[in-house]
Amino acid sequence: MNPLDRYLVWLGGGTLAALALSWIAFQIQQQQFAPVVLFPLAVGLIFGGLLVLLNRVALVSSLALLIGCTGAWGLLLVVAQDYIGHQTRLAALDEQIAASHPLAAAMANQTDVRPTFGEHLVARVRSQPVWWPLDVLLIVATACGLVVVGTRARVQREQKHTEQQGHESV
Repeated sequence: MNPLDRYLVWLGGGTLAALALSWIAFQIQQQQFAPVVLFPLAVGLIFGGLLVLLNRVALVSSLALLIGCTGAWGLLLVVAQDYIGHQTRLAALDEQIAASHPLAAAMANQTDVRPTFGEHLVARVRSQPVWWPLDVLLIVATACGLVVVGTRARVQREQKHTEQQGHESV
């Protein structure tokens, strides 16, 4: 596999893993089973493990790229959970409006009473100024730590192999 293909596998696979895990995490949270600190740690471990497995295929050796992508995907994972929650709440609001008085439904169709995702996310972060960033931090730090530990040995072996080939060719 050429380097471009490897990077595409890494970027596409990591994005899909983050989005899939955000949906699964949201579903678990809906069941009211999400211990405050343990849940983001578990999500980070699972996410980091998926990325380590993905990198066994992609063979990306730049730790800076691995850590940067893992951090961005960790943020995506949390924001995507909030987006799924926002869409779920909007669907419930639409059902309530439709079931209410016909005049209320007609008025709701004429004016947009529903919050945008940006408004929802800002309100969510403001309502949880400690927990929301801590959730991101726990997921990202756990996933990054696992990615570094899981790929460092392979990267070091590759570097040694490259150095040995360089010495043999001289």
